[in-house]
Amino acid sequence: MTGVAESLTYSDAPVRGSLEALRRYGDGAIRKTLDAQGQAMDTATTLRFVRSVAPDGSPWKVSRRVAKRGGKTLVLHAFLRNSLTHNVFADNRGFEWGSPMVYAAPHQFGDHRTVYARSQSVWRGKKSKRFVKKGSKGSVESHVTIQGKGEDGSFTITIPARPLRRRQRRRRARADGDRAGRPGARDQGQPDRRAAVIVPKTIADRLTDQLMSAGTLRFVGEATDYVDFLQQLTTSRSAFVLPGSESAKRNTAATQVTRQEVLTGFTVMLGFVGSDTLTPRPLDDLIPVREAVKGALVGWTPTGERSPIEYDGAKIVEFDSERGLLIYQVDFFNSYHLRA
Repeated sequence: MTGVAESLTYSDAPVRGSLEALRRYGDGAIRKTLDAQGQAMDTATTLRFVRSVAPDGSPWKVSRRVAKRGGKTLVLHAFLRNSLTHNVFADNRGFEWGSPMVYAAPHQFGDHRTVYARSQSVWRGKKSKRFVKKGSKGSVESHVTIQGKGEDGSFTITIPARPLRRRQRRRRARADGDRAGRPGARDQGQPDRRAAVIVPKTIADRLTDQLMSAGTLRFVGEATDYVDFLQQLTTSRSAFVLPGSESAKRNTAATQVTRQEVLTGFTVMLGFVGSDTLTPRPLDDLIPVREAVKGALVGWTPTGERSPIEYDGAKIVEFDSERGLLIYQVDFFNSYHLRA
């Protein structure tokens, strides 16, 4: 589960006693209890979207869209709200809950995004003036330049924090209380964190250096999510890097320390538009590009990372010959070890 998630620990004696009592009725009783708790967390978080408040009762900062046109913050299409879910662990020792959306964490903690100067063509509806896909009926093309006040023409977008849950230290739920009274990893010092985090720009720079000059790709960029990628896609043989999620394997160390392998993923979206999708066998033209992207990234260790990038699969996301659109997704990851 990615994005924003919460793990709960019951360490006080009364709760441990209750859980032990449930064990007498079998694993099914414990699983139903944990599932009900997960549903309660889902409901409590969903209500934050209804009330537009943080867990401490403070109101979320109103978005520009809501300030201008009304409505509720973070509920334009309700993708984030409707993605809330939970999962009971297979061993019935706890549950996790949260959102798999890549932008859940930026909304939870706040974020700053740097946008670099660029020029491109955009399409708008004649009447609505809203952005539409290239080739849409009644669309009008215009050339725009996006430039900020920075020395390199960049500007920064600030995403204010709109907490969905309380900011608590992450702990694994234990139903049997076998760690009660023992010092936790936090009591023994701060976790050993990585020197750097893979960011889309690092991957985009690598693809630009390796494949743009060779003519394999015509454009390389970054996108926050799939919608942002489609809005930016104007050039065929384009590659956009999207941030992915993290997943962690179970702790492999002794009970008083933590040693986990963490997998950090990211996605490269390949876009083909126009005539490149109208050839007799468009997928045959896609394969060399996909293999070139894999060749540029697999086995490469970015600066500051401790392990090389690995391939994690690929798939066709969308193919519409009438609209002249072919979208292909290629996933990668690398790993590091979290120690505490």
